[in-house]
Amino acid sequence: MKVGVQAVVYPGFVPVLEQARAVEGEGFASFFCGEHHHYPESTPVPEFYKETGVPDFYRSAPDPLITLGAVTAVAPKLLVGTSILLLPIHDPLTLANRIATVADMASGKASLAWASGGTNRNCAIMASNLRPVSTGRMKSWWPSSACERIALHRMTETS
Repeated sequence: MKVGVQAVVYPGFVPVLEQARAVEGEGFASFFCGEHHHYPESTPVPEFYKETGVPDFYRSAPDPLITLGAVTAVAPKLLVGTSILLLPIHDPLTLANRIATVADMASGKASLAWASGGTNRNCAIMASNLRPVSTGRMKSWWPSSACERIALHRMTETS
């Protein structure tokens, strides 16, 4: 069995490249990071955060694709991946290019998990024209060679 790490990437935590070097050095197989841009105060707090409050890293995190691109430079043995990329808040063609770039930088050792965008309140803050993205549409943005190099994992899909 291969085991990986879900990194917390936020100011005040261990710097991400230091985390990546340590993860690779300890023999883990993969390094994942997610995407958070905001957590509106009006959003209901999940039950498991009722006592402690929502952690600050849910309010803002660096771009996961830029982060993972940097990780590939310091920890080339690791499979890198997103642990949720919010598709609807990104321009499709630019996003496809950025994902393919990370996959190339990782020599194909990349994984992509995406979601349809979080809550309606969260999406409304980012843009007014958000819409769900299907797996078929997402795959159509890449040439077949790029799709073969990256594992596409569907976390949430709406047709």
